[in-house]
Amino acid sequence: MAMTLRKSLILGVLAEESGKTKKARAKLKNKLDATDKKLKDQTLDKKSQEISKWIERHANDRVSVKKDISLFDQNRNSAKMSRNIEKMAEELALDLKISSEAIDQKKKK
Repeated sequence: MAMTLRKSLILGVLAEESGKTKKARAKLKNKLDATDKKLKDQTLDKKSQEISKWIERHANDRVSVKKDISLFDQNRNSAKMSRNIEKMAEELALDLKISSEAIDQKKKK
């Protein structure tokens, strides 16, 4: 019973690739990777330019902010805690209280 090429590929019955074929495959893969990287860099540069142009076009629509804004302000203006975080903090505080009471009782004995 003769196997078709497709069936033999699926079953993995074909002979192993030669060294020359492996080398050629690796070379092609490296070329494709280099091309992809180059295209990504070009695309990023192009998109960056588009964003800059958009910002320039809409500069007159911007609202002036008088307050000084920075990304990190040493938590002077920290965000409000979420309910989940508040609940976790309360549970941790309760666990800490229970643990410290247990330790105090052991010390007294």
